[in-house]
Amino acid sequence: MDQTIGFCTSADGTRIAYAVSGRGIPLVRAATWMTHVELDQDSPVWGHWWRELSRYRQFIRYDQRGCGLSDRHPQDYSLEARVQDLQAVVDALGLERFDLLGHSHGGLTAIEYAARNPPRVSKLILFGSFAHGQWIRDVSEASQVIMRSGWERETSAARMMFAIRMMPDASKDHLVAASSLLKNSMSGESAANLAASAASVDVMDRLAHIQTPTLVLHSSRSEEVPSETGRTTAALLPNARFVEIDSSNHVLLPDEPAWDDFRSHVRAFLGGESDESPDQDSLTPLPMNLFEREAEVLRLIARGETDQSVADNLGISVRTVGNHVTNILRKTGSANRAQASAWAALNGLL
Repeated sequence: MDQTIGFCTSADGTRIAYAVSGRGIPLVRAATWMTHVELDQDSPVWGHWWRELSRYRQFIRYDQRGCGLSDRHPQDYSLEARVQDLQAVVDALGLERFDLLGHSHGGLTAIEYAARNPPRVSKLILFGSFAHGQWIRDVSEASQVIMRSGWERETSAARMMFAIRMMPDASKDHLVAASSLLKNSMSGESAANLAASAASVDVMDRLAHIQTPTLVLHSSRSEEVPSETGRTTAALLPNARFVEIDSSNHVLLPDEPAWDDFRSHVRAFLGGESDESPDQDSLTPLPMNLFEREAEVLRLIARGETDQSVADNLGISVRTVGNHVTNILRKTGSANRAQASAWAALNGLL
């Protein structure tokens, strides 16, 4: 899977790593743990997720603070900080409106962001998520001590325990892969801090404020986050539909029937089309990994359009145009707009 990795800075100065793949309407995945944007695309744990969602959307994911290529030792793990991380990513990419996916802990961030920013979220998907920390399986002080001790060992009983909790029906190979990804994606300290933060959050009162069309999916036999939590979340959302998936796994695996059910429901909800015979022209990467919207902005700039006229032409804000221009200059190695325009001409974009 081809992807572009970028970095942005959150409100408190924390560096956040993000990855973009696919083409089409943007779908942003609110971060949760056990991710590493450089490694997890080839992992048996997440690879099939990212390939599927990139087939009919411009799929954007990012590493949560304390994880992956994002800053590993942030000062703040709070929900407020995590919402600001999501804000930083969508602003860096100049996204005015997008679909939003929240899985597990990421559901807290997605719920809070959607409640605050109704004009920007077109559709919301929640899978295996929860709105109150008391709904998730034990994250007591004893559990956090287990995370902090021995997490970085090559063979860690703590990591394997959490892998089994998330994927009780997984094969040994999948569990070993999950344990390895947990080791590479975060320290035991970060794991404990993120778990403690999630357990303390309550966004129940935010659900009633979200009018966005929402699909709530949940594994029927999950012990990590019981199915009743998803049912309750859906009941409190004004415009939601609840779908129970027949699985014990908190992270769905590619060889279980539940994965096909998940794919079908998500595609139907988002309006995704099958890519069995994709238009190859639509999949051709642009030079220097420019996104389609960045290429559009560059073409207009090269014609001498002002930021305001570019914004009016594309139906976006002037601030978003500025974000695109910053990314264009960085990607093309240009010092100014005139150099970027010359680069566009040399690379056949005009």
